[in-house]
Amino acid sequence: MLLGWGVFGPTSYRGWGKRVVNHTCMRDSSKDRLRRIYDMEFADIVEEGTYFAYDHFFVPIPWRNNVDTRKDNYEMAKCRLHSLRRKMLSDYCFHGMYTKSIENNFTKGYAEKVPETQREVGNLFRWYLPHHAVINPRKPEKLRVVFDCAAKSAGVSLNDMIYQGPDTTSELVCILLRFRREAVAITTDVEEMFMQVKMPEHDQAALRFLWWPNGDTSSKPVEFQMTSHPFGATSSPFCANFAMNKTAQRFSTGYEDFVVDAVKNNFYVDDCLVSFSTCEQAKKFVVQINELLCKGGFKLRKWITNSEIVKAVLPSVCDDGPLVDIPVCYNVTHRTLGLEWDPRQDVFKFCFDATEKPMTRRGILSVVSSLFDPLGLIAPTCLTAKLLLRKLCKAQ
Repeated sequence: MLLGWGVFGPTSYRGWGKRVVNHTCMRDSSKDRLRRIYDMEFADIVEEGTYFAYDHFFVPIPWRNNVDTRKDNYEMAKCRLHSLRRKMLSDYCFHGMYTKSIENNFTKGYAEKVPETQREVGNLFRWYLPHHAVINPRKPEKLRVVFDCAAKSAGVSLNDMIYQGPDTTSELVCILLRFRREAVAITTDVEEMFMQVKMPEHDQAALRFLWWPNGDTSSKPVEFQMTSHPFGATSSPFCANFAMNKTAQRFSTGYEDFVVDAVKNNFYVDDCLVSFSTCEQAKKFVVQINELLCKGGFKLRKWITNSEIVKAVLPSVCDDGPLVDIPVCYNVTHRTLGLEWDPRQDVFKFCFDATEKPMTRRGILSVVSSLFDPLGLIAPTCLTAKLLLRKLCKAQ
């Protein structure tokens, strides 16, 4: 049982106990007030430079005021590209996956070759981003190219020159609690969310990178530039969330209030978890939120539900709209927000293999730390291992 009554206190009477007085005081510090003022001013600045065109929102980079436009990191990016070339020459499979991933950016319009008219424009701030591969151990066949916006040149990186922005993401625990509240549960995510938020032309020169045409490492590197907010930039999460909230605000007319509220409160970055009391409400949600977000350039995919009724209508909705990638297998758990959810039984499962770890303090700590449990569902079970770990640490 997740929520309910609990009994606290001594189990037997042992005479007079101690008298404990507890006083809690919550004060609004000047630091918190300044942060809220900064957050409001920051949002206003981004709002002024944001516009909607070609079915996408264009959100500017939130630059700091002290950016030195004379800095040049071309040689650093070129050196990193040579290191990448050596790795590609030694691993043919890696070369193929990397080329496919980065060429996909050109195919989908997320990046482009630098136009001749912009190559040597004097008033444009140019910054060259190194890039590298990130492979998920759970999906070794999938490679993602990430732009290293934290790479420093002369002690400065791109992330040092831009603001991160306020944290506008809904709290993880609140999303999970709302997800477990009703009987009909649905999960989905936004396909390549950051890339759906476009970059104004005057900021694109700051997101240049070097690459070989068609992945041919024997040719001369060519300058390209991102036209969307990339993975790796410290401002990308805020800009993407800002654009999605603007979509819900701009196109809310004609949609149910609970659909618009879900965009604002039930997304953790690109993952959406919702639950409903009835299947009719759930089906209406699937249709409307997909139409709403598509108007802002956001495409939903990987729909999962624990309801056979809702699952039955998803393929028919897909034929009439842009719903795609609807898995229908419920024999395994599905990972959502770091948790393993079994939609058939509608439960969270925690799986680990303690036999792979040595029976030492480090081994026990590794097992306990590997369990991600933001709701504290298995806290009583983990407590036994934590007490054992404390006992071992005291015994040295």
